[in-house]
Amino acid sequence: MAAIKAMPAEQRLNSPGFVDRYKSAAAAYQDQLETKRRERDKRKRRQVLKAVS
Repeated sequence: MAAIKAMPAEQRLNSPGFVDRYKSAAAAYQDQLETKRRERDKRKRRQVLKAVS
């Protein structure tokens, strides 16, 4: 119980806005993954084109 009281109020699971902050962080992470996937796909496409030409 003392550990919970020592935790800052904005980091607690029941704090107002926690779910919104979590969802926005999750969306930002998904965007990062999508960007990395696109870059990886572009590199693969370029390698295929180099091999064909």
